[in-house]
Amino acid sequence: MNTTKQKIAIIGAGTMGLGITQLFAQNGFIVKLIDSNEQVIQAAKGKIEDELSLLRKYEFIPLSEMDSWSSG
Repeated sequence: MNTTKQKIAIIGAGTMGLGITQLFAQNGFIVKLIDSNEQVIQAAKGKIEDELSLLRKYEFIPLSEMDSWSSG
C-alpha cells in the first residue's frame, strides 16, 4: 500500500478556494494554496484555522488530526 501523501494545488484563495483547500487537507492531501495576493492567502489560512478550531471545540475531529492538517 502506498502511504505517500498526494499533493494538490488550489488556485485562488477566495471562498471556494479555501473550502476546497480545507476539504482536501482533511482528507490527507498536502495542499498548496496559490493566489496573486499574499494577504488573501494569509486571510484564508486564518479562516481555515478558525474552522478547524471550531470543529475541534465541538469534538468533530480529534486534536491529533487537527495538528496534522494545520502543519504547513
